[in-house]
Amino acid sequence: MCGITGLIDFTKSTPKKSLESDLNRMTNSLTHRGPDDCGIWSSLEYGVGLGHRRLSIIDTSNHGRQPMISNSGRFVIVYNGEIYNHHQIRTSLTKNYEFKSNSDTEVLLASIEHYGIEKTLNTINGMFAFAAWDNKDKKLTIARDRVGIKPLYFGWLSPNLLAFGSELKSLTRHSAFKNKIDKASLQQFLEYGYVSAPHSIYDAVFKLMPGTYIEIDTNKKPKDGIISKKYWSLRKIKESAQEKPLEGSEAEIILKLEDILKSSVKKRMIADVPLGAFLSGGIDSSLVVSLMQSQSNKPIKTFSIGFSENKFNEAEHAKKVANHLGTDHTEFYVSMQDALNVIPELPNMFDEPFGDSSQIPTFLVSKLAKQHVTVALSGDGGDELFGGYTRYQWANKIYDLSSWVPSKIRFSIPHIAKLITKNDRALKLAQLLPYKNKTELYENLLKQIVLPKKQKILKDNIRQNQHNIEVIYPTDMQFHDFINYLPNDILTKVDRASMHASLEARVPLLDHNVVEYVWRMPYQTRFKNFGNKDPLRQILYKHVPKNIIDRPKMGFGVPIAEWLRKDLNSWASDLLSSDNIKKNDLLNYDLINKYWLEHQSGKRNWSAFLWNVLMFQSWQK
Repeated sequence: MCGITGLIDFTKSTPKKSLESDLNRMTNSLTHRGPDDCGIWSSLEYGVGLGHRRLSIIDTSNHGRQPMISNSGRFVIVYNGEIYNHHQIRTSLTKNYEFKSNSDTEVLLASIEHYGIEKTLNTINGMFAFAAWDNKDKKLTIARDRVGIKPLYFGWLSPNLLAFGSELKSLTRHSAFKNKIDKASLQQFLEYGYVSAPHSIYDAVFKLMPGTYIEIDTNKKPKDGIISKKYWSLRKIKESAQEKPLEGSEAEIILKLEDILKSSVKKRMIADVPLGAFLSGGIDSSLVVSLMQSQSNKPIKTFSIGFSENKFNEAEHAKKVANHLGTDHTEFYVSMQDALNVIPELPNMFDEPFGDSSQIPTFLVSKLAKQHVTVALSGDGGDELFGGYTRYQWANKIYDLSSWVPSKIRFSIPHIAKLITKNDRALKLAQLLPYKNKTELYENLLKQIVLPKKQKILKDNIRQNQHNIEVIYPTDMQFHDFINYLPNDILTKVDRASMHASLEARVPLLDHNVVEYVWRMPYQTRFKNFGNKDPLRQILYKHVPKNIIDRPKMGFGVPIAEWLRKDLNSWASDLLSSDNIKKNDLLNYDLINKYWLEHQSGKRNWSAFLWNVLMFQSWQK
């Protein structure tokens, strides 16, 4: 796993010293993603520069160094990721290409040279982001994997200067970077806790959408020569699945699912460095570890984080799973100070404001794992594929409840609820009832806070970046979570936290073969005992007894609500003070202070929303 960056100066007039100075700063900002090696390549004639930081996983020798130039000299590539079927692709290319290394980078490069970009993207199986310069056609192509596991930002630093990178920090290190905060993205972040692709927190800087590549022709004027193409679409897969779902009995379909999952896990166990897995004790991570251990002749290394607060502690459950499977298990109970020490690192870790507080334990478990391994498998993706989030059940219940409540009464319920109850769940439910349609209900379920229309978080009236979705329950909620919440929250969290620890995280449940198969499963099989992830449980029960697995779902979180009232009170009070809020001239101090005081008094739990504000304040500071 690595960090990539680069630029195109369409004026082609930047002096070599200046171009390489910017490129070196951009590249070195990504050292945590690739501490083992680095390199840059540039062409002054076309104003193009590429930078790379390397975390050596496959072929750790110097033969795998990047930027890498193809045998013919036509293509130059910088690449971040893992291609799990690179051995098969290599075999198909041996007659046409003389390989100098065992790296998957060279396989990707050879495939692009022989098959072209589009066919290569449709052939490779893995997680990746790359930039390939074509010396013949004078075009740069940037691409991102199907699901959005690996990040890639790109944007205009001036009308003639385009830059890209694995993280925003590489763009901000360029001497020309002066991009302002995008207020619409800030509004979205404060409500949801993340900024959805294609937007970023900065104006004119974007996230490349998953399953997409962009071709940039330097022979044309800036922006005129940019073509974006979608090479993989979950929407098309969903539509095709509705027309032609899988046939066969439930048992046959789940048995085939097990085979596909085992294959996906096995591919991700290939590495030239020590390998392990995150284990929370939940369905998804326990299944991944079970399938790893069943295909290994030695104990798999597993890692979990524990908390003294029982409500947040999954370590005991993870330990039971590990003991039953016989893994080489390491657990670490986090003290309050351990967790608090992470908070100052968060702005640099995530580059743009990010409000999912499980970022803290995700980094801590990554840091723990890095002490023993360089690669760790993760169970992310199961909730989006099999309906594991409680909001799916909430949506159906709210819709059923509201269908027999007259609209006039529904819209007055939030005001009545505030007067008669202090229960946060009841108040949240009351706030959700006055929705106009199913799409608005889904959006409100995703939000950290649902504000009355007259209240505003930002001082200015801002038209928010919309998700542009249309929801018809229940599978559409999962579809939109998969293309929005999963890459912009869950996968962002895992990538930044693991890479900050220089650890590579792999996600076998998100192999595109798994995803495509699951979407073709009949509804009654995929969502049997809705919310229970029954197909995954049936496979897991073959490895771990039900009495160890069957328990209420727990989130991977930390006690932020209490911390804000106690240990984090001084830090938060300072960031939320009148002076600090009003200094940036962006946020509505009166509204934020109202919620802060209510939270401090114990009247309400506004921790999710306040954490978003604090993450923005901390990031901006």
